[in-house]
Amino acid sequence: MIYKDAERVFRRAIFDALDGNVTYNGIVVPVYDEFASDNAPNLFIVLGNQYADDRRNFTKFVTGSVIVIDVVHHQNRAMTKDVVDDVAESIKGILMPSISGTGLTLEAGFSVNNLYRETSSYLSEQNNTKWVLRKIERYRANIQQDS
Repeated sequence: MIYKDAERVFRRAIFDALDGNVTYNGIVVPVYDEFASDNAPNLFIVLGNQYADDRRNFTKFVTGSVIVIDVVHHQNRAMTKDVVDDVAESIKGILMPSISGTGLTLEAGFSVNNLYRETSSYLSEQNNTKWVLRKIERYRANIQQDS
């Protein structure tokens, strides 16, 4: 068995789980991989930086992986955190629908265990006449290569 790219498998599974499934006020919130498009709406999700470490044992390849999920909201005036909090809560509900399960479907030959939200923070800034508020959450999981 060769060691495969578990980080890519994890990222794709998160993208597929969120893409088209996160809504706010009845509108689908788009998901971008690393960078938003130039014509992105005022509310979107970015799968940002990703980190990994080797956790293999003598019988299985295991990768510890962390991915940053960034909820970004632009507005022409000051805002509250409610919008980014609501979207982040939807993300949590999709990725972790129960205390012991995940909402992720990994490609054949891989499984995920111990998915959890590692950290959460806010970042706000004013850029000319626009306010930008971001909720940045880091999710961690162990991705096991089963075959």
